[in-house]
Amino acid sequence: MKHIQRSATLVVLLALLAACSSASGPPTEPVTVTFIVVTLPWLSDQSAEYERLADTFHEANPQINVLVKSVSIEELSQGLAEADFLTDPEWGVDVVMTDAGSFPGLAQQGLLRELQPSLEADQALQSEDFYPPVLDALRWQGRVYGLPTELDPWVMFYNQDLFDAADVPYPSGDWHWNDFLETARALAGNLGPWRFAFGSWGAQVAPFIYQNGGTVVDDPVRPTLPTLDAPATVEAIHWYVDLALVEKVMPTPSELAEYATGVGRRYTIVMAGDEADKAASQARADLEQAVADGNVATWMGRLSDRGGRWQRWDFRWGVVPLPAGRRAATLASVQGCFITAHSEHFDQALRWVDYLTRQLVLHGGLPARRSAATSDAVQVQLGQEVEDALDGLLTTLEKGVVLPESLDGLTAQWLQGPLFAVLKGEQTVEEAIEIAQQQAEAELGQE
Repeated sequence: MKHIQRSATLVVLLALLAACSSASGPPTEPVTVTFIVVTLPWLSDQSAEYERLADTFHEANPQINVLVKSVSIEELSQGLAEADFLTDPEWGVDVVMTDAGSFPGLAQQGLLRELQPSLEADQALQSEDFYPPVLDALRWQGRVYGLPTELDPWVMFYNQDLFDAADVPYPSGDWHWNDFLETARALAGNLGPWRFAFGSWGAQVAPFIYQNGGTVVDDPVRPTLPTLDAPATVEAIHWYVDLALVEKVMPTPSELAEYATGVGRRYTIVMAGDEADKAASQARADLEQAVADGNVATWMGRLSDRGGRWQRWDFRWGVVPLPAGRRAATLASVQGCFITAHSEHFDQALRWVDYLTRQLVLHGGLPARRSAATSDAVQVQLGQEVEDALDGLLTTLEKGVVLPESLDGLTAQWLQGPLFAVLKGEQTVEEAIEIAQQQAEAELGQE
């Protein structure tokens, strides 16, 4: 009797399984998410790197394939617009990785899917894990359109060999303007000729403006009005110019040119167009040469510049956050992933994007998520020199002001010519700011 009951139960179970199998139908085919990454010339194997990640992702999500395609920054500079391949059916793009400076125009054209509703509805995305200013960099009109994967903040590098030779203590991760100035003065008094305490090419003033509580424009993402004549901005520009003309701790563009000519200039800028642009480009190249020669004690740059991007540094170096003024502030380039408006696989695309934000695939910068940035693994990947500065950098992300790197370009565009004239003694700071403000108003008024 028991044998008959067991047999009957087995028959019922098999029937139920068969019914379920019949109802669900055949297994669904995997969905393919097409992912575009914009590649940079100084980073090798980017596509291969993401292909490996796509394989790992597929192993954990067998119903999602990721097809990796790439577009070089050179192609974009030669006329291929991101809007072109985002709307081209042959590309079939679901997700694009690009920098924060590119996406507002794409969002304005309706080419990107807004992610704000997903962040509010899906706790698994852990939006609170992102550093607020980094996530804010991917907002347009108050709404989030992408998830950040990496940020590349501006930092202060220093040449440890020169500090040791001048018997000056290394800067700390919590220094302020007064500390910076005292350090620069001590260096300038002990370095000798053709060695510079602080290297800057003549219009690298945007970080100092925001550290002083000033602004360059009304809205750093979609500017409509320049604010170069605001009191805190004027004060910061004065302070920057005084580093060269009063404190004598920063070279003028003319002094950088004299240095490069004296040691043998490696890069001569030949370009058509505006003379101010040419002069600024040459000053940048001369500064980079002086840094690579080991003759600059402190200088600003992206975190990813460490070790030298185009010319390797053959000296011991360290890195700290930029010194704080009235507040801590830095510029940063932010990379993010965006889902296209026409994607037919939004849920799968979002899962891939979320996965990418949790990987330690860094191209010289810092992770955008707190959980990744504070992990032991990221400290190993960044190296000892950066590990010493990491706490200060993360404090800036938590409590300071992080602004789009595009502000440096705007500031230089309007101020480089006038400030070069100031540094030559041809006009006052007030005259330079008036000229720059008028130029900026005219340019923004045309947009």
